[in-house]
Order: sequence, then structure tokens, then C-alpha cells
Amino acid sequence: MARPAQNHDQDDDARAVLYATCAAALILLQQVGSKAARDALFLTSFAARELPKIMAGSALVSLVVVLLSARAVARLGPARFLPIALLTNAALFAGEAVLSRTAPAPTSLLLYVHVAALGSVLVSGFWSLVTERFDPHRARRYMGRIGIGATLGGACGGLAADGAMRLFSAQGLLAWLGISSAVAAMVVRRIGRSRRAPPSTRLQSPESPLTILRTTPYLRLLGALAALGALWAAMLDYSFKAEVSFAVRDPEDLMRFFGWFYTATGVLTFLVQAALGEHMLRRHGIGVTVGFLPTFVAAFALLAGLVDVFAVLVLLRTVESVLSNSIHRASYELFFTPLPQATKRPTKTIVDVAATRIGDAIGSALILVGLALIPTLPVRVPILVASGAAFAAFALVPRLHKGYVDALTKALKTGTIRLDDHDTSLDALTHRTLAESTHLVDREKLLEEIEAFRRDQVAVEPAPKSRSLRITGGPGSATPASLEARFAATLDPVVSAALILVSRDTERIRRVLERPVDPQLTSFLLPLLVDKKLAADAERALAAVGPRIAGQLTDALHDDRLSRTARARVARVLGGFDSVRAREGLFEGLSIESTPVRLACARAIADQKISPEVAEAERPRIFREVAAALDRGVGALDGHASMPPPSDDSGDNDELGTRLEPRIRVALALLSAALDREAVLLATRALAVGDPALRGTALEYLENVLEEPAKTALLKTLAGTPRASKRRTQRELLDELHRTKR
Repeated sequence: MARPAQNHDQDDDARAVLYATCAAALILLQQVGSKAARDALFLTSFAARELPKIMAGSALVSLVVVLLSARAVARLGPARFLPIALLTNAALFAGEAVLSRTAPAPTSLLLYVHVAALGSVLVSGFWSLVTERFDPHRARRYMGRIGIGATLGGACGGLAADGAMRLFSAQGLLAWLGISSAVAAMVVRRIGRSRRAPPSTRLQSPESPLTILRTTPYLRLLGALAALGALWAAMLDYSFKAEVSFAVRDPEDLMRFFGWFYTATGVLTFLVQAALGEHMLRRHGIGVTVGFLPTFVAAFALLAGLVDVFAVLVLLRTVESVLSNSIHRASYELFFTPLPQATKRPTKTIVDVAATRIGDAIGSALILVGLALIPTLPVRVPILVASGAAFAAFALVPRLHKGYVDALTKALKTGTIRLDDHDTSLDALTHRTLAESTHLVDREKLLEEIEAFRRDQVAVEPAPKSRSLRITGGPGSATPASLEARFAATLDPVVSAALILVSRDTERIRRVLERPVDPQLTSFLLPLLVDKKLAADAERALAAVGPRIAGQLTDALHDDRLSRTARARVARVLGGFDSVRAREGLFEGLSIESTPVRLACARAIADQKISPEVAEAERPRIFREVAAALDRGVGALDGHASMPPPSDDSGDNDELGTRLEPRIRVALALLSAALDREAVLLATRALAVGDPALRGTALEYLENVLEEPAKTALLKTLAGTPRASKRRTQRELLDELHRTKR
């Protein structure tokens, strides 16, 4: 049943990506075309010195539109908001087409404000829809493809604007922009809503966006990056257009120049996105990709400001536009994917568009001040300011990437666990099992099954008869108990305790285990680790002896004459020792053939208390061992029923983990020693329950925190390895229902 559902999800994703690609092309087509029309019409009616004024005024109007749009997106969701906004955009273009016949100058002002206020809202709303439609891992996989559609639309936008201007004049161009916006509205409706929430989900009483921004530093960092990007873009845009307006005077020549300029940048954007977009995200990750643009602008703007050559300025403006609308935009949008809808919907438009308009306003204000102080302001001054803004943006990237990983961690926590029961007497495991039942099974039967499961968790396999220890003295020899009674006055205490430990008198053995045990008795304690009644006492006794027996226990790990259960408990005892020898023994245990023993060693390594300095120094070794664990293959895990449960404070959900392939369980358990343990456990859980969105979030988290060679090995295994096929109980089938919760 799982395979058809998976195929259905893939087909659904393929259709959504196709419609999203077409919608991106149409939206960027009309956006680039409207920019070409805006710039040409404005510079035809007004001097370049008026640009900072209209830019500042448009930024103020845009802020009002952004606040209204943010509230609309929060209440309606991007899937409902975006078609309405696109139809509104089409109606404005139609009105401007009519007005331009009699009042070209006022139309140019209205068009400038309209494009500045609504254009970015449309683009931001589209990417909000995309990032809600797909989980973080799928979003990163599909963003490159959708970005190609966007860049293709941008490439055609300038050329189409020039053609429409030639054939139909300004009125026809504006009418064509309105038609393309209306068609985009129809295509957007076919993309679909989020798979991570029910279609009817709305934020009934959304928290104030400003309140969310005040309490979420990660969003403020995203806003700062957007504002700094708008600041350097405003500086470069003014310098570029001032030089162009000085060199080109004829209105038709201006339209032709801007049409071809936007066409050229669109074509280059398409080529860069197609060649590098997906490759950079997959190979270098989101942090390196988003940091590439500010690095280039900082360095190249500094060069352009120093040499003061028009060709260098044109090259700088072109490459900045190309990178900004290709790999930078795609990677920037991915930063929003881990955020919950309650946070993203009210704030994304503000963070994305309002921050951009604030950057525009600051840039315009700086230019106006500069012109007031120096009427013949050299263009190199704004260019050098752009370089400084890009340097500041580059400094934000490491903090932003850390915030992204933290947001992924939080998404795992909030997206995985949802309590539907309020019985405080139940433990965390019971609460999670109740939540995943989704009321489809009778509550009383479920509680009975959970209670039986909790009893079974402490069950271990009985000691094999072939491994029972006994003292023989020939025919008619006395039992160990009678021997001890006969020689009680002369026996050494260690020998006396050994005789009791090999007896079958549970109470007398327990009394010996309650007292401090001599290290010489270690070999007599090991067989007790498979006794249901005495295993816990024997484990405590071994732990009380301390690191002095770390060597003996390491040898026991490799002794295949001991049962897997006993060796797994030995690993847990070693994990409690603050000893270099014990830790080395656990690392040696990762090469043992038995998967349960390797899994126990990995858990013990994660449990062991070590200093932060040692943990940091050990990270490369952990990642190497993870890759080696995945390369060793599966091994035998038919003894799962004999596995001891994880330690009480580990937080591990072993019952869910059994649904993953054994070597993956070993690798994830070992990763807990090098990464945020709770996040890794939640990622393990998300991979096990089968929910596509949770799995995508888990994969994205792992891809961002892992280092080589563990990163390639684990992600390749997770992508290509099916779940272990085994008979599952009703409780495990109930867990499968968790994937249907949106």
C-alpha cells in the first residue's frame, strides 16, 4: 500500500512543479517587462535626478501595501492570496493603459509606484506558495527547476516588452502586461496547497507580525540581508541609470536599451540558473550559495568605484542582477522553508518585501542627501556605499546559516510530536503512541497494547543452556551451595561469592550483587546479563566496579560465546565509565559483526560523558565511523527481541527506530555523539514514521549539519535504501498512520 501512495505523491509533486515553473515564468515575464516600461516611461518624462524621490515615495507606499498583504497572506494563505493579487495587478495595468493616452507623465508616476509596491509582493507571494507546498528537502530539490522557469520568464520579459512597444506603443505594452498577469493567476491556482497542512488550515487569530519579528532573531537576520541587498541594489541602480540617461536621450532608444538590457540579463540569469543553480545548492549548500552574491558585489563594486569606468559599471550591474535573480534568490527563499506557517505567513512579506523597501528608502535618502550636499555627485560614491553594504551582508551569512539549522531542528520538534491526550500519568512514549493513533482505534485496547509493550521492553532472552556455568567434581559431586556451606569457614570471600553467582539461587545472588563486587568476579557476572530477574542487578554491579574492568568488558564485547544481549548490556556499562580505555573499547565495538552490539556501542558512545573539548576533537572520527558503519552492511538483527531498552534518559524511541534499516539506526545513534542529540533523535523518528514532509525536514537537517564522509554516505543510503521488511504489530501499523496527518 505504501508504494502506490508514494507514486501518487511523486505524480502530485511533478504536476505542482510543472505549474509552478510556468507560473514563475509568467510572473517574472510581466515583472521584467513592467520594469522596462517603468524605467523608460519615467526617464522619458523626468530627469534622472528625480529618481531618488520617486524611489523613496514608492518605498513608503510599498510599506503600506506590504503590511496589508502580510495580514492577507496570514489569513488566506499564499494559495488563495496570490491569484487575487495577480488579478489586481492585471486590473491596474489595464487602467494605466487607458490613462497613458491622455496623461503620460502622471501614468509614469503611477506605474512606477504600482510596480515598486506590488511587483515584489507578487514574487514574494509566489515563493511563499512554493516553500509551503514542498517540505525543505523537496523544496531544495525542486527550487532549481522552478528557478529555471523564473529566469526564462525574466529572459523573455525584456524582449517581449521591446516587441510590444514597437508593435502597440506604450498602451499596448501595458495591456500585454495585464494579460500576462491574468494568465499567471489562473496557472497559480493549479499549483495546489501545502501537503503539510489541511487545505482549510487558516490562522484564526494570527500573532502580530511585529511581535513575531521581535521574538525571532532568525527573521530579523533574513530581513537585514534583504535590506542590505536592496541598499546596494539602489546604489548601483541609480549610478547605472544616471549614466544611461546621460548617454541616451531619445525615448524610443531608452525603451530599446532597457528592453535589451533586461533581455540580456534575463538570458544570462537563465543560463546561470540552469548551469549552476541546482548544482551549487546540492554541492555547496545554502550558506555558500547565498553568500556568493554579497562576496562578488563587495569586491567588484570596490573595483568599479576605484576605476570609474562605465563599462565596469555596466558589467557590475549586469552580473549583480543576474546573480540576484538566480542562485541568490533561490537560496534565499530556502531559508523560509523550515518556519511554521504561523510564523511564516504573517512575516514573510514583511521580511522579504518591506525590508527590501526599507533598503530602497535608505538608499534613496542617502542619494538625496548626497545630491543636496554635492549637486554633481560622482557615481563612484554610491558604488562604494554599495560595496560596504555587501561586506555587511556577507558578515551575516554564517549567523544566518546557523539560524537555518536551528529552525530545522525546531521544525523537527514541533512537526513530529503532537499530543492529543492529556493524561499526565502516562509517560512520553505512551503520549506519542496515543497521538499517532489519530482516534482510529479504540482507546482502551490501545492503552492495553501500550502497557504490554512497555512490559516487553524490559524482557531479555533466557540464558542458553549451553552457556550455564557449573562446577563439576566428578560423579556425585556436591552442588555449589553445599560446597559453600561445607567450607564457609575457610573459603576466600571472592571464591564464596563466585560459588553463589554460579548457583541458581536468585535471592542469594541478588544479595551478593547488592554489596560491592570484587573486579575478579567480572567473568561470573557476565552470564547474568541475560537473566530476566538478575540482569539489571548484574549491570548495576558491573557499573559500580568502575573503569578498572574496562579492559575485561572490552574483551567481552568481542567474545561471541556471550549472547548478543549480554554484550549489548556490556556496551551500556562501558558507556557509563569516565575512561579513555572504555571509550576506545566502544569504538572498537563498532567493528563487531553483530548489529545489536554495534547499535549498543553507538548508543553508549553517545551516552558517555565527555568534555566539550574532547567532543569537538572527536567529531571527525565520529563522522568517519558513521560512514564506515554504513559501508559494513546490515549484519544480523534477528535478535531484536533480546535487545536491552535504551537508557531511561536517552530519549530514544527504539520502537520507532526498528522501522529503519539496522545500519541506518547504528549511524544515527552514533551521530548523537557529535550533533544535537534531541534533534538527531527527532530526525530518526521523522524518518521512521513515513510522513513525506517530516522526512524531508529530517533529510534537510541532516544535510546541513553533517560533515564528510558521513554526509554523502548517509544521504545516499537514506535516498536509496527501502525500509527493512519485517512483520509489524498493530502498534507499528498505527505509527504508519502518522504520515496522513497534515
